[in-house]
Amino acid sequence: MPDGPVGADVAASVGPGWDYYLDRLVTAFEGADPCQVAFPHYLERSDHYRGLFS
Repeated sequence: MPDGPVGADVAASVGPGWDYYLDRLVTAFEGADPCQVAFPHYLERSDHYRGLFS
């Protein structure tokens, strides 16, 4: 992933998605319904991932 603004934008858009899908996977392995994991909460993490590449 490139450093700078491009890498930061990619990380900000992809990072929360990975968190979301991995949490859905863990939820399914635990025997619960993965649909209970709501995505909008994960969008709040975009700034965290953007900061890692800024």
